[in-house]
Amino acid sequence: MKRIAALLLAVMLLLTACAKTPDPTEPSTEATTAPTETTTEATTQPTETTQAPEAQYHNPLTGEPLEEPIMERPYAVVMNNIYDAQPMHGVGQADIFYEYMVDGLSGGITRCLALFTDVGQVEKIGSIRSARTYNISLARSYQALFAHAGGSTMADSLLKSGVVNDLDAGKASSNIFYRDQDRLNSGYALEHTMFTSGEKLMAYAQQLGYHASLPQPYDVGLTFDDDAELKGDRAYEITVRFRSSNGKGSFFTYDAQKGTYTMVQEFYGQHQRDFIDANTDEQVEFRNVMVLHATSTLDSDGYHIYTQLTGEGTGYFARDGKLVSIRWERETEDDPFSYYLEDGTPVALGVGSTYIGIVPPDSPFQYQ
Repeated sequence: MKRIAALLLAVMLLLTACAKTPDPTEPSTEATTAPTETTTEATTQPTETTQAPEAQYHNPLTGEPLEEPIMERPYAVVMNNIYDAQPMHGVGQADIFYEYMVDGLSGGITRCLALFTDVGQVEKIGSIRSARTYNISLARSYQALFAHAGGSTMADSLLKSGVVNDLDAGKASSNIFYRDQDRLNSGYALEHTMFTSGEKLMAYAQQLGYHASLPQPYDVGLTFDDDAELKGDRAYEITVRFRSSNGKGSFFTYDAQKGTYTMVQEFYGQHQRDFIDANTDEQVEFRNVMVLHATSTLDSDGYHIYTQLTGEGTGYFARDGKLVSIRWERETEDDPFSYYLEDGTPVALGVGSTYIGIVPPDSPFQYQ
């Protein structure tokens, strides 16, 4: 009996040992409990989109937004544009830049009128040349103070009637308008050396007692809208000729990245120069290019010309690399120009500076 009990005890111990040591070749049947991941649902607050408030004030000549309103009248300065007078100073800061024929109907020589709403910031302006009846007319359309150096007989007679506030270099002291000594030393002819500055012009206007504040309301007939699509022909290259194919030419090239046009001038059908501002040595850029057809005739002296800038006429307008035909209207010499598309919609300019060329109706014009 003792031997049987001992044998049974040994068997039980052996079975217990086998139960405690699992065979490593056997797959484990132990249940694995994956950790429970506690997720907290994020509460997303709605994002509030805020737009910058629309500017309350704008530059009346460029449409650019301003923190404060422009309170003073613009200045219109007659600029020399003969080849021997290049380069110009201050033109890169002009808001609107006119180019037109001068003296004779061949279109070989042009003169310019630069309009500034913030003339006090322009360090050097010139060279400055003489007045004509039609650049006086342009200045009147903006109610601008008019700066020049002398003028034709008809222009002088008109200025004496007081139609504009006249800032004549020939009547000013030498501390307002001055001859540029560097130009004189470099061999420039005397008529290409007359200069001034924005601060000097403002001081001259104050000295003469001119009322500089803008009349209210002030309307120059311009509409600006960067979002308005111009549905016209492609116009990455524009050629403006003044009267003849070998006369003065202004060639514009569109930069799609900048959204602006630059100009190269051709003189006498042969000399070409980039249109730069000598104050910065940078090429001038225009957001808008406009060409207006206007009839020019010779004055009674058979030399100076008269350009009809009232009534109505046709023209072209380019911005954003596109070009359309337009129509212009102007009732009197003291009214602004109004510009319309062929369907009667007002022309929407891009915000920025504008070139306006005034040419006879039969002048060659090309674009591509």
